[in-house]
Amino acid sequence: MSSYTLPHPTDPSEAGDFSIFTSLRYDPQLLSSPANTTASSLSAPTPFYLLSHHRDRMLAAAIHFSYPLVAISILHSLEAYTQRLQEAVDACTYGRERPLKLRPILTRQGGFTIETSPMPPVPLSQLFPQSLLPDPASMEWQIVVDTQPTAPSSFTNFKTTARDIYNAARERGGIKSWADMKEVVLWNENNEAMEGSFTTVYVPQGEEWITPVVESGGQQGTTRRWALENGLVKEGVVRISEEELKKGSCVVVSNGVRGFWGGWVV
Repeated sequence: MSSYTLPHPTDPSEAGDFSIFTSLRYDPQLLSSPANTTASSLSAPTPFYLLSHHRDRMLAAAIHFSYPLVAISILHSLEAYTQRLQEAVDACTYGRERPLKLRPILTRQGGFTIETSPMPPVPLSQLFPQSLLPDPASMEWQIVVDTQPTAPSSFTNFKTTARDIYNAARERGGIKSWADMKEVVLWNENNEAMEGSFTTVYVPQGEEWITPVVESGGQQGTTRRWALENGLVKEGVVRISEEELKKGSCVVVSNGVRGFWGGWVV
């Protein structure tokens, strides 16, 4: 297993003027999901997918990038964080009865904004699968392996608005639009898979599913955390030159907006 000493930028000028953010799903059907209530560390149902996981990842990023304490006060209270999310849902023009993507963004100065956009419905089984073995008939996505390595850094370990490396990987992978049913897998100079451009990656190894170790350079995504906590996957080194990511092989990907879905390496 490889390890990296990540740069620890404390000045936004080291990667331009960046902010930290997460992307999560608002979905009224989650109010009837005991799995989501439990995963979100709440005693009452919530329509926000993996709520506490998203708050936790933003707080970890803010601490890593040495955000001032006053700037991260919103993240120290799950109740206050949830209230701001709900206010964004109530204010959006799409209505509260349909699924939404929420993108809470926190600046170093403490500015907290939330972007909203509509999302298509998905079944609860896609958000909280019992296993990662997908239905081959539903695996419509194409998974491509990037054509060049990406150097691991704080900006691959944490979710920030400094996204040039991911945009470049998507361009090399021939992904022209977010509507494309296609994802690109980033990898480091040791030929270890890191993650997708907006997803966590899972590959079968024998009878188990493996997700790349954090030491390979990728993020600790919210759905990745849930899958590990619930024993659906294990961490391991995934090498792009071996069986797991060869053309024609099955890959599952996930994120905090769409849940889990499958595809084939092309």
